[in-house]
Amino acid sequence: LRVIVTTILLGSGAAIYYGKGARTEAFYLAVVVAAVYFLSLVYLLLTPLVSRYQFVFKVTQIVFDMALASVVVYMTGGRTSPFIFLYVLIIIYSSIILNKTVSYITALTSGIIYVLIVFTRMRLEMPPEAGHTLWDSISMWGEVGLVSTYFHLTGFLLIAILAGYLSERFSAAGKELGESERSLEMLRNLHEYILQSLTSGVITLDLQGKIISVNKTGLEILGLGS
Repeated sequence: LRVIVTTILLGSGAAIYYGKGARTEAFYLAVVVAAVYFLSLVYLLLTPLVSRYQFVFKVTQIVFDMALASVVVYMTGGRTSPFIFLYVLIIIYSSIILNKTVSYITALTSGIIYVLIVFTRMRLEMPPEAGHTLWDSISMWGEVGLVSTYFHLTGFLLIAILAGYLSERFSAAGKELGESERSLEMLRNLHEYILQSLTSGVITLDLQGKIISVNKTGLEILGLGS
């Protein structure tokens, strides 16, 4: 799934950037696509270890995804990047494969990385003038991108909360379904035990009159038992 999403989103993005003449951005997107292919191949080769250390591999996977997404966002404009939503996908994915706590940590880390990317890009696009302090640069950044950055950070947090809630609900529903199946199996076994323990013959028919089950005594009465 990761390979398919990467190929469609980043592959098409690289083609679009290349067509517009932005070859540097297209090159880095192509590198990220190749890195995803390589990591997916390594993951397949390490399948025996993955089953033994699932948590470690899942966390490592999320870390690599965040690193690659950060490279993409940085190289495609930072605050104006069309690929900021990659952080959202990673947050949702972390909630699905692990738990809501990890999704909160992922959202917080994504927010910090995003702020650093925006600030770094701002410093490159608007270098500080002589006599300007770091606070002046931060104030300038606030005038340019504070609002959009704030909404992105808020979105990361809300997505983490929603994904965590849904993940817990699905997990709880799965546990309830498992308990229901176990209870049903116990009832079936109890029903079978009671039927086989009866000294009277019991024959069960369906609505069409076909025999569904016969207990041990019933088989003996019919002359079919040992």
